[in-house]
Amino acid sequence: MPSLTAKAFAELINTPLYGQLRILREQKYPRQAPGLFKVQYYQPALRVIRRYFQQGNNAAVVPGNGASIPGIGNKPDRIDHNFRVLMAFMNGSQAGRQLTVLGDDTYSMTLGNVVVRATPEFAVRDGTSGQTRYLVYDCREQCPEEEIIRTTVELMHHVITQSGQSCPIGTIEYVHLESDRTFSWNRPRQRTVQRATTTATAIGTLWSTI
Repeated sequence: MPSLTAKAFAELINTPLYGQLRILREQKYPRQAPGLFKVQYYQPALRVIRRYFQQGNNAAVVPGNGASIPGIGNKPDRIDHNFRVLMAFMNGSQAGRQLTVLGDDTYSMTLGNVVVRATPEFAVRDGTSGQTRYLVYDCREQCPEEEIIRTTVELMHHVITQSGQSCPIGTIEYVHLESDRTFSWNRPRQRTVQRATTTATAIGTLWSTI
């Protein structure tokens, strides 16, 4: 059965057919390049950010240079981009938040004949409001189109709530670290789930051809 992340599904819904095939190929073979590249590329920086929050906003866990990031390897581009992410995080508004990191659960549901998975980068308890929030961190330099971002948030909300969790859509925050922009909405659009259901039928047809 086809299985996609909510992020990939959101991008696919808003992408022409030739782009859809690329996305599906990456999702079907996640351990092959370029799927493997995308899955693992920013994990070293995200692990540092997780430790930062777990240790009470401890800036000492953030390395002073890219080569010192734990598990970064020796590829110059990866070192540079992961360090860029950490500097964007530390210089932006996210680093000042008082957050308690919770689990890193993956939620899933079947939509048509497609399994859709939602794994926020961080599930946290907000120290100001006491509310559970789901943070989606985008580490890329370029911010996606807002329609893709909103579709991602709406699909994640649908998957998490259908998995039995209480999750007002306003508690899901999409954070583009490079621009220090945070996106959230107070009400989901029903048409997003309708579009996703229609797209799921097409995915089922294309999946076996890849």
